[in-house]
Amino acid sequence: MSKEPFYPIKQLRIGFFTDSYLPYYSGVVHSILSFKKNLEKLNHKIFIFCPSYHNSKPEAGVFRFISFPAPTHRHFNLAFPFSFNIMATVRGLNLDLIHVHSPFLMGCLGAAVAKKNNLPLIFTYHTFYHHYLHYIPITPAIAFSFLRYWERRFCNNCQLIIAPSASVKNHLLKQNILAPIKVLPTGIELKEFQIPKVVNYYQNKYNLPQNSKVLLTVSRLSKEKNIYFILKVFSKLPASIIKQCYLFIIGEGPEKEKLQNYSKQMLYNSHIYFTGTVSRKELVDHYINADIFIFSSPSETQGLVICEAKAAGLPVVALRASGVTEAIDNGKDGFLIEPLDENSFMQKILLLLSDYKLRERFSHEAKKKSVSFSAQQRAIQLQNYYLELLQSSSFNIAAYH
Repeated sequence: MSKEPFYPIKQLRIGFFTDSYLPYYSGVVHSILSFKKNLEKLNHKIFIFCPSYHNSKPEAGVFRFISFPAPTHRHFNLAFPFSFNIMATVRGLNLDLIHVHSPFLMGCLGAAVAKKNNLPLIFTYHTFYHHYLHYIPITPAIAFSFLRYWERRFCNNCQLIIAPSASVKNHLLKQNILAPIKVLPTGIELKEFQIPKVVNYYQNKYNLPQNSKVLLTVSRLSKEKNIYFILKVFSKLPASIIKQCYLFIIGEGPEKEKLQNYSKQMLYNSHIYFTGTVSRKELVDHYINADIFIFSSPSETQGLVICEAKAAGLPVVALRASGVTEAIDNGKDGFLIEPLDENSFMQKILLLLSDYKLRERFSHEAKKKSVSFSAQQRAIQLQNYYLELLQSSSFNIAAYH
């Protein structure tokens, strides 16, 4: 097993610029929080530059910018990335590098700050942005062309790009991105999932019948996540099975009301629970005590919730898609189904529900593989990428010798 390269360590002072942050929650926010927490355990200082929200509170090391709800996505705030004091603030913080988590509003501000202060610029490509063009009220072809131009221009002005998966790296390479690209997925806090199951957790919490089975999905409730596919598959389950089976959908998003209305038309709609957002502890409890995790997104940069489900020991049934294929070992800890194939998806769910030994074998394999997801190890990798960049670049590296 190869060892991480050694670099002389001093405390790094890092500016994270992001278009989303608490109290808004998403996969991007989760990634930022995970790396922040574990980099701070390594004695580094992280400063967050992000949008303000109506219920956000002052927090040390967090600098918020005036923001407004996006016209086509009211749950998402758009920051006004301007401040007369930003350059003085950055100089006062004595930052070593800038790490941006978006190529747009706050990401552009971070890039400008990095250029003005001669600091290295790192960018994590969290999202396949072309899957979100339906939120932009202009012709899709024009939006797509501009997005490709903008991504290429932004990425090639960075000194390092972090890709959450090999799929993302390949996507960037096809666009002639010349900046160095490192693959580094977001890690999992494995200790969170090292807790025992609670007997009849769902049955007691939601007053379900004894011996009922739970299918779980965790997702933002938006068009691009394809939740309608899951509802259609659930409705196809044989009556003898669906009477004992319950579907739990955890998450919020712009499609929530439409999805709820759609599910009300289904015969067994009382077996479908939209929980909304739950606390982190409740989320882990839902993972640990479910029977099967199902996922229908047609494209992911990483599939973080799949990694969390596997850390909880859940077998997974998911659509074969970029990012997802790297998180599932097909036929060993889960099943990958071709897109749009509702019947095959349903058949794999039925197989896992009916075969306890198979479910246990998949669960064991999922937990075993999840050891490689450690958030602490991923933070050490990111730290080393930072130090490698600082040592190999033309930036001031005297302090690192």
